[in-house]
Amino acid sequence: MIQEAVAEFTLLTNQFTAENGHSAGGQFNIGTKSGTNNWHGAAWGYNRNRNYDAADNLQKQRIESGQATDKDRFDYNRASASAGGPIIHNKFFVYGAYEFQNQGLAASPSFSSPTADGLATLMMLAHDSAITDLLKQFPVAPTANAAVQVNGQAIPVGTIQSIAPNWKTKTLAPRCARVARYVSTPFSRKTNLNLSLRMLASMGGLQG
Repeated sequence: MIQEAVAEFTLLTNQFTAENGHSAGGQFNIGTKSGTNNWHGAAWGYNRNRNYDAADNLQKQRIESGQATDKDRFDYNRASASAGGPIIHNKFFVYGAYEFQNQGLAASPSFSSPTADGLATLMMLAHDSAITDLLKQFPVAPTANAAVQVNGQAIPVGTIQSIAPNWKTKTLAPRCARVARYVSTPFSRKTNLNLSLRMLASMGGLQG
């Protein structure tokens, strides 16, 4: 729910009326805004990134030791706009809101995968082509640091550090994303888009 579009928020904890029925817990009721006989709108934005923040102690240690050259990535952008008004005065109203959220965080994703020898053993244990086709898509770990048992066979596995594009210098997404230079400082990126639209008709000459 877009905060800008909320007109009323109610929390019911007990003694529910007939219109709400019954529940073992609380009930949240949210009423959204509607248009009026005059056009109104609003827009706002919020930005926060690493340039506004001081480095914490762990980040300072990594920078001083040469393990990092800058603070960890943190970029958060949030923007919203809303508008509402009449389609037919005193009869038909419309209200809409839009919100965009984009967040980029530093990340060091890693996962376990079989080594070349382990993958060869799994291929031999496979019973049909569907499994072998799936195994062919597995990335191969360079070295083994553990082993897992599969049908009594020890499968050597290792850790893989994934790599992501350097969006700090390649910001013209998505076209430049395809040719972005890959670096060893991966991060996670999350984007949310929300849209709220309400149309209200009043049959009695006044807005309900």
